[in-house]
Amino acid sequence: MSGPIHPYLAIHWRLESVPLASLPQCAVTLVDKLAEILSTSSNGTASSRNEIKTVWLATDYPYPVSSSGGFQESRRRSGTLKSIAPEHVEAISVLKDAFRRGGKLHGWYLTDISARLQSLNPEQRDNELGYTKLLEDEGVVGILDKIIATDADIFISGAKGCGRASSFTKQIIDARNTSMENGDGRLQNIVELFG
Repeated sequence: MSGPIHPYLAIHWRLESVPLASLPQCAVTLVDKLAEILSTSSNGTASSRNEIKTVWLATDYPYPVSSSGGFQESRRRSGTLKSIAPEHVEAISVLKDAFRRGGKLHGWYLTDISARLQSLNPEQRDNELGYTKLLEDEGVVGILDKIIATDADIFISGAKGCGRASSFTKQIIDARNTSMENGDGRLQNIVELFG
């Protein structure tokens, strides 16, 4: 399975320890940060960043969040967020709504691993390394998300108060830093924070 076609932006948003009352506002700041990064520059000319059309979300929210939805919606994709409060649902809804018609990010496509898997035809799914069984393992899903985020043209993560500092995020940042030091000119940043 491959990730999105370049260029794309990846977000790592760990909701687990964000105060519930902060979640909806964190979602608003994430949408604002995405709009800032993905839109044209302040002088009205298109920035190189606006070539990005796909936004990949790696999160501990346990259900699919992509614009297309649909892939085994009832199966949890992560187990780190033990209980889901209405504020979690509201925050994810704020993000998803921004990508819908009339939303601040309409024209860009929000996706996640569930949508990517859904986009494979049934034959590809069956041939993808024991696809069904392999992707029931939350660890495997996390590794795939990490690889895809590491390879993204732009990477965003939650700042303190809107995300959780984790070894997952640190490993992505370290790998991106190494890639940039080694001359990977495709990467446009190491990390930008929202919140």
